[in-house]
Amino acid sequence: MPAAESNTGQVNEMARTLIDLEYRRHVRRYPCVVAVRRGVVKDCLPPVQACHVLHSGFGGKDVPDHYNLWPGCVVHHSEQHHIGRESFDKKYEFSVREIAERVGREILDGVEFPDQPYGMEVAHL
Repeated sequence: MPAAESNTGQVNEMARTLIDLEYRRHVRRYPCVVAVRRGVVKDCLPPVQACHVLHSGFGGKDVPDHYNLWPGCVVHHSEQHHIGRESFDKKYEFSVREIAERVGREILDGVEFPDQPYGMEVAHL
């Protein structure tokens, strides 16, 4: 591979990393989706993390973070890994994939949802 192509690839990878880090920072500003859906925060343990729908162990390594992250506290992020995404979605009656897509639309596309975030008001949290 010529040096110019190698440098271009490295620059592209660095740019993607910076963009993904900024996106993750935005996702972490949201409250834990489980707390919002349940209307309580007592079961949550801060800080909110940017949790992957697809992660490197399941084909997410080459998936950009955009539309692939949902906000979850330490407790719920760990639980999702422990019981699996399908069981987690069923237990809490929502889809982390749909939440990640909605968060991406809010952050990247500027879409404003009147019931935001996640289908419930969260002013009381």
